Amino acid sequence: MEQLKFTSKFPPFFQLHYLLLRLISAVIVIAIFYISWNWQEKKRMEDMRRSTIINCILSCQSQKAQKDHMITTDPAVTAACAADCQKQYGNY
Repeated sequence: MEQLKFTSKFPPFFQLHYLLLRLISAVIVIAIFYISWNWQEKKRMEDMRRSTIINCILSCQSQKAQKDHMITTDPAVTAACAADCQKQYGNY
């Protein structure tokens, strides 16, 4: 019986290059997905922080307006609330 030998179109040297090219491509794709995910996560955390600070300011305005019988859009109330929330959460 004749034994069949598996042969490839390309010599082993080119097969190695092909495998390395696929490996490099996979690493690049994974890096792109990781960078994209990391950027989205940072953006989401920043949005949550900004939302928390805005909610703090709105809540403070409402409380001060009820306590002092003032309009919530009064710039003095907004400035005081922004200063209080800035002490609590920092700048945004």
